[in-house]
Amino acid sequence: MSENSASMRSISRPRNLKFPVTKEQLERDLFVLGLSRNQIAEKYGYNPFTVWRYIHKYGIQRDPVVARISSHKTRLLTLQKVQFTARQRSIIVGSILGDGCIRKDRHKISENAHLLCGQCARRKEYLEWKARELEPFSRPLHKDESWNTYGFRTVSYVAFNEFYDLFWENGRKTVPENIAGYLDELALAVWYMDDGHKGPSSSSISVCSFTRSECEILVAALYEVFQLGADVREQVKTGSSRTWCNLYFLRRSHEGLHKIVDPLLHPCFEYKKLGERCFRD
Repeated sequence: MSENSASMRSISRPRNLKFPVTKEQLERDLFVLGLSRNQIAEKYGYNPFTVWRYIHKYGIQRDPVVARISSHKTRLLTLQKVQFTARQRSIIVGSILGDGCIRKDRHKISENAHLLCGQCARRKEYLEWKARELEPFSRPLHKDESWNTYGFRTVSYVAFNEFYDLFWENGRKTVPENIAGYLDELALAVWYMDDGHKGPSSSSISVCSFTRSECEILVAALYEVFQLGADVREQVKTGSSRTWCNLYFLRRSHEGLHKIVDPLLHPCFEYKKLGERCFRD
């Protein structure tokens, strides 16, 4: 027998060594730390089957839904029943109306939705701000080298299902009839940062993902919530018969829009501000 083999045998665990983890420790690992059976086995240096056997021996009842979740972060959020703050809800709504996408994974069975956000490299700081605001639900940013863009997605989590059911229908992003109940100043500012444009006497928001009838719902909601008047204008895509819509804010509504959103804009969107000297009394 080699010296290394003898050394390995001398430090191996005796077969009759008692499992060192108490019921209280296992419950804390499972329900407070959100560890999986494999992670617990690695933590204490035991086989996952041994951990499983003692979970049953101690009579610990695990939530079968939580037990199936592979992501440690999602498992912990689910155990703690973490909910969105009002600020996070506004950012989510503004992002979905803008460049964001709410969806469920196509290639695997997933009961829960997640949010995807992306921006060009010049707007990386804005995307980092979004990701920080959506902690602990957001994942790290990733770069698409071919398009020189950055993006991030959140974890798939039950709380996102509300927005999936609200905005996703028949395989596309839509505008719900009750969108007015989800709009506030921050949601409008995020939407404007994603898709807004400023001109000398008018501002606009691109809404090419939505039909004209959905744009009319947005126009009604903007007036109901902010008393902002907007016009829906259709444009034909160059070299195509496809049309898309823009929302235009003219005259007083142009100024009213900026009075709401300008104080909330991220510094990288300074060029989208109207400026106080442009406001009329």
